[in-house]
Amino acid sequence: IGKQSNTSHVHCLCNHLTPFGGDFLIAPNPIDFDKVLMEFSRLGETGNVLVLVMVCVLWAVYLLGLMVARRADVNDISKELCSTLINSEDSSSAAYYKITIFTGVWKGCGTTSSVGMTLYGDRDNSRPFYFNNSTKGPTFFSRGSVTSFIVKCRTLGNIFRVELWHDNSGPSPSWFIDRIEIAEEHSGKYWYFLARRWLAV
Repeated sequence: IGKQSNTSHVHCLCNHLTPFGGDFLIAPNPIDFDKVLMEFSRLGETGNVLVLVMVCVLWAVYLLGLMVARRADVNDISKELCSTLINSEDSSSAAYYKITIFTGVWKGCGTTSSVGMTLYGDRDNSRPFYFNNSTKGPTFFSRGSVTSFIVKCRTLGNIFRVELWHDNSGPSPSWFIDRIEIAEEHSGKYWYFLARRWLAV
C-alpha cells in the first residue's frame, strides 16, 4: 500500500495481475453449491470420507451437549422455589422479611429434615418458625436449591444473627448451608449471612 492511500482510495504498489481489493470489511468468498454437491459424489475418489465423518461426529456431540445442558437448566429452574408466606406473629405484625436459603451444590448437601429458624435484631427477635419438609416435596431443601419464603413478624431492626436448626428426620438429614439472604420488604434493606457449613450429627 502506497503513501497516497486515504479513506476512500487505496494506492496499491503491486506489480502483478492477480485480482485484489481493499476495504475495511472484506466480503467472504461465495459458496458454489453446485460444486459442493459434485464433490459429495466424488468422496471415494478424493479420500475426504474421514473428514466428513469427523464433521458429522462433532455436530452430533455438540447437539448432545446442548440437550444435556438444557436438561440441567430445567433441573436448576425447578429448584428455585417460589416464596411462601409464613405468619410467625399475630395480626398486629408490622414487617415482612423475605428469606432466601441457598443449599450447597455437592452430592448429599440437601436435607430431608424439617427446618426451624429464628431471627435476631437490635430492636426485637422473631418467634421460631418452621418448615415442614415433608409437605413441600423432595426439592424444598435439596442439593443446589434456592428456597425463598416471606416471614411476617414484628419489626426487628438491623438483623445481626440467624439461628437455624433441623429435627434430624428423614433418610438424609445432613444439610450443607451455603448462605442466607434476608430482605425487608418495606425498607429494602438486605442482610447476608455466609454459613458454608454442615448441620449434621
